[in-house]
Amino acid sequence: MTQNNAQDLFLELVAIPSNSGQEQEIMTYIQTFF
Repeated sequence: MTQNNAQDLFLELVAIPSNSGQEQEIMTYIQTFF
């Protein structure tokens, strides 16, 4: 993973709205990404 890819992934993750304890959408995104 290049620095640009890591940076893009980070920006996509922080754009997903989630409250503490409700991170299912982020977990699903990460599982799909990898």
